[in-house]
Amino acid sequence: MVNRHQELTDEYEKRYQQFAEMRNKYPNIKNSNRSHYLEVIAKKLHLSHDRMYSRYYEGRWQDEQN
Repeated sequence: MVNRHQELTDEYEKRYQQFAEMRNKYPNIKNSNRSHYLEVIAKKLHLSHDRMYSRYYEGRWQDEQN
C-alpha cells in the first residue's frame, strides 16, 4: 500500500510541473496581469486560486527562475 504522504507529494509534483509549463509561457507577465493569469492556471489545474500565490506554486516557480 502506498503511503498517503507519498501520494500527496506525487500529486503536488505533478501539478507543479503542469503549473510551471503554463507559467513558463509568460515568464515576464506584469503584476497587473499576473493575478488573472494565475486564476486561469488554477482553474485548469482544479486548484484554489489562493494556493497559486503560496510558496508551493508561484513562489517555487520564481525561486527556480533565479
